[in-house]
Amino acid sequence: MKEYKVKEVADLLGKHEETIKRWIRSGKFPNAYRNSDKEGWRVIESDLLKLKVIPVNGVEQKSIIKPEVDETELVKLAYQAVTLPLLMKCYQSCSSWG
Repeated sequence: MKEYKVKEVADLLGKHEETIKRWIRSGKFPNAYRNSDKEGWRVIESDLLKLKVIPVNGVEQKSIIKPEVDETELVKLAYQAVTLPLLMKCYQSCSSWG
């Protein structure tokens, strides 16, 4: 089975090398390994095939990798979802005083 370097996977998927390393650490490529720091990570072709990101028999497969989400945006939305009802309640009670 073919092995890919992190740079090769990044080029293949159009992602940054650090993104691929983060995916490796998170378990997205369960069979990835590294023999040494010098050699770096190797991603096994079967992991990429399971994600359907490389051609099989010359047929391009649809990628199921979802775009990365900006966590700061999610935190802001969660904060707004929690605080908005409280602010509305406070506003309504304060406006009823006058």
